[in-house]
Amino acid sequence: MGGSLAFEGFQCRLMVWWWGGICDAFNHATGPQRARDVCQALGHEMVPKNVEGTRAKLKRLVKLDILAEVGTGIFARRP
Repeated sequence: MGGSLAFEGFQCRLMVWWWGGICDAFNHATGPQRARDVCQALGHEMVPKNVEGTRAKLKRLVKLDILAEVGTGIFARRP
């Protein structure tokens, strides 16, 4: 399932539907986010498997040039 969603000017190319929620979390954030922050914004239970799953999705979005990893484990929207 491919496509493209724009949230407040942020272009997010989707390969899987749940990445839209991640993009939305970054649009409502005031700065860089950790996987734990995004997991909490998505309303997931704060257990290691959910945080690690979110971190893996964030890393995939970095590889797709949608997000940037600005520090170890710290993710931000691309400028």
